[in-house]
This record gives sequence, structure tokens and C-alpha cells, in this order.
Amino acid sequence: RARPAHQAARSRAGDEAARARASYAHGVSVTDVKSLREFAVVTCECGDGSHLTSTPLVALADGGRSLAAKGAPFAPLVRDYRQWAVVAWARAANGHGRRAYERFTPSGPAALLPADDGYSIVLTLSQTEAETLCLASDAAFLAHLTRTFGERAARLADCTARERFPL
Repeated sequence: RARPAHQAARSRAGDEAARARASYAHGVSVTDVKSLREFAVVTCECGDGSHLTSTPLVALADGGRSLAAKGAPFAPLVRDYRQWAVVAWARAANGHGRRAYERFTPSGPAALLPADDGYSIVLTLSQTEAETLCLASDAAFLAHLTRTFGERAARLADCTARERFPL
């Protein structure tokens, strides 16, 4: 079954014949890419050994673990959104009822996602705001959530330390 990323790539592949030729490999390790004039040759390692394939287009989407990130002879496409994700977890004092909350703030989206007996928290902020919030006390962080989400966040307690990641 095709995964969403594969379906999206296939839908943009051009004509019907191009879409039929599009392929997708999940769970493989790309060990080499040779870029030639009209196509690239990709070497992959998977459970049953090493495989070679040729293609006019290669897209490596693996969160920075790819050959591109390790200095392969092609440049990765990097887009700096000038935003950072701050993630944490907080206990829901009165339960969460399996309900998620999202807000669209001037800094970017913010979400409370039900997890265990609390919420996984994802906030989108500027780098400075993210650094400040990660260094803030738990009480200051929970107060920020209350300002962002209203009374729902007032039911949050016992949060974990915050971590931040560039987007």
C-alpha cells in the first residue's frame, strides 16, 4: 500500500505513464547516489541485501540522516522557516477526554495532543521565544499554555522539561 508521501509524489509525477513508473522505498538505507547527466544511480541496503536502481529524480526524505546530510555530492534543499518547535508533556488534572486542541497564534500553530493521562504539547515559536520558554520554570511554562489555550490549559500540571527543534 502506498504511503501518503509516495501518493503525493506520484500525483505530481506528470502524465499517467510517469505516475505508473514512480516507485517508493521505505525502510531502506541509501548508501550511494551517483548523479549522471540524464539520471541517477542509487544504491540501497535493505533486509535482503544491496540493490541498484536508476531514476531521473531522487528524493531522500529521512530527517537529516541521508547522504545529503553527510556530504554527498549533491546539495540538499533546506528551507529555514525561522520557527522552532517546542515540545513537552503535561499531566491533565481532570483528564483529557481524548480531545485535542489547536490554536493558530501569531508565532505559529500550537497543539495539545492527548497522550497517556496528559497532553503532548507542540508549540511553534521564534528561536528566541523557544529558548526563553525552554529555560522558563514549569510554572511560567504552564502560565504560557494558559494564555495560549485558555482555561483548558489551566487544568495542566506536572510538565516535563521542554525541548526545542528547528523547523
